[in-house]
Amino acid sequence: MYTLYLAGHVTANPLTYEWRKMVENYFEDNKWIDIINPCNSLFDQSASNNSDNSRNDFSITVLKEKGIALLPYKDRGYVKRSDVVFVNMNTYSSERPSIGTFFELAWYFDSPEKMVIGIFDGDPEEAFQCAHPFIKETIQVWVKTPLEACQLLERFIDVNDDAASDEAAAIDPMKATFAAINKEGGEEPYQMDSAAPTLVSVEGESKEEKLEEI
Repeated sequence: MYTLYLAGHVTANPLTYEWRKMVENYFEDNKWIDIINPCNSLFDQSASNNSDNSRNDFSITVLKEKGIALLPYKDRGYVKRSDVVFVNMNTYSSERPSIGTFFELAWYFDSPEKMVIGIFDGDPEEAFQCAHPFIKETIQVWVKTPLEACQLLERFIDVNDDAASDEAAAIDPMKATFAAINKEGGEEPYQMDSAAPTLVSVEGESKEEKLEEI
């Protein structure tokens, strides 16, 4: 399982939300991708609905929200939880700089184990916000559209079933043991006994000896 964070400019411009929704729709049936969309909160939805689509109006509205101070901590948590990020570097408001996105990029710079895919519809070598060394040294690969980012990630993620089983075993060894016993092709399936850390058959027969064999 990979957790994907969708970073980028947040404004009253509908494109702010549309590209993120497109990514969610693309991976809707992909069991390997879990998406964090920071624009799904009630705060973001109400800020957008209360705006008259004036970029400046949106900025003034959100900055007056009492809980606005929570955003840096919330987004830092999103970055820490994620394995990969799509960073949309397109600018959707000339009046509102994308300060939050640059903070998030700094956090990703400090987490080199995470994959960082940049999205920009022009030439990143010619755009100041993309060509700056702080950005160039953080974003590992560039694409022009959110669709290209989805296709790139889909091509390179590890969808090996054995790897997924190993990950599950690290999280819950008892579940891994249960799976291993059933994989042996026994006469009946086994399940966890909620009252004790043993396996029982559907008929209730204890299978502690099976645990000892594994």
